[in-house]
Amino acid sequence: MTMISGFGFQEFIVILVLILIVFGPRRLPELMRQLGRFTREFRRIAWEFRSALELESLEKNTGEIDEIYGTGKPGETDDPNPTVPPDPPDLTSREPGGSNE
Repeated sequence: MTMISGFGFQEFIVILVLILIVFGPRRLPELMRQLGRFTREFRRIAWEFRSALELESLEKNTGEIDEIYGTGKPGETDDPNPTVPPDPPDLTSREPGGSNE
């Protein structure tokens, strides 16, 4: 067995024997179930924390992009009298190859 987190095979066996001596063979299955529940709950909490951090980071980055480019939700503006862009010029009435002036 290779070294995992600084523990070799011999250290692993010694720890298992000590756990068996301290808790006994009757309590060992319940102890393992509790360890599994703890591990599952710890992973769930870590996942929720990581998700919250990613969401906060995404919201912060989105806010920075909105500030830079002036984009926001449709209909939202800081200006109480927003200007409406002019209509684009009508390009369909021009004759090909000539000027329309």
